[in-house]
Amino acid sequence: MTLRALEQRLDVRLLQRTTRSVSLTDAGTALLAQIAPAFSSIAAAVDGVNAFRERPRGTVRLNLPLLAAQMILAPRLGPFHAAYPDIVLEVAINDGLVDIVREGYDAGMRPGLFCATCSTTHTA
Repeated sequence: MTLRALEQRLDVRLLQRTTRSVSLTDAGTALLAQIAPAFSSIAAAVDGVNAFRERPRGTVRLNLPLLAAQMILAPRLGPFHAAYPDIVLEVAINDGLVDIVREGYDAGMRPGLFCATCSTTHTA
């Protein structure tokens, strides 16, 4: 929303505009005093989220069969943790079929062959 649109919506002038300057009216000064803390809170919240870009953090939930956990994941855990110490891996080992979306997992792995022709995975 532009300031002009806000002025029209409030039916009050917030800025005094001339060809050489722009300044706050009394109403604009009062509004700014009221909303300044909210802007500070928003800026702090955005800065907090920006920290996630600097260094990945959070929890990643995986669901793997035992063989994949042993042969693929286990050898990579040490180097992964060294590179990303703020990421917590929550690993569920399950040899059955699991609906990873319904169960809230971020990723899962199951044995099978990916078919490029029909873009599906066929189980053995």
